[in-house]
Amino acid sequence: MGSRYNEHHCPLHVSARGTAAITAHFKAVIHQAAYDYGHAGYSGSFAEADGVNLRAGHIFDSEEEASDWLNENACKWGPIIIVPYLEIGNTLWLGGCWCSS
Repeated sequence: MGSRYNEHHCPLHVSARGTAAITAHFKAVIHQAAYDYGHAGYSGSFAEADGVNLRAGHIFDSEEEASDWLNENACKWGPIIIVPYLEIGNTLWLGGCWCSS
């Protein structure tokens, strides 16, 4: 079985509401993917993620740095890892995971 790396940007209006809203947003992304793919498994989508893991300890200087780190540190069958990054004075959030396909 293979895997595919997926990323999702948390919208600014959600990012500004705090970590609970960000976590809820990414859980909704998983649920929507499961609905879209019919809970079939091996979809290569966020439906294959095992929950969410928000890591707020380090703010990346750019989206590219956050993306590179996620790509290297996310694990197949693991959760969506969510990290903050700076963009034009705002702290935004990016989530990524390797999804089985």
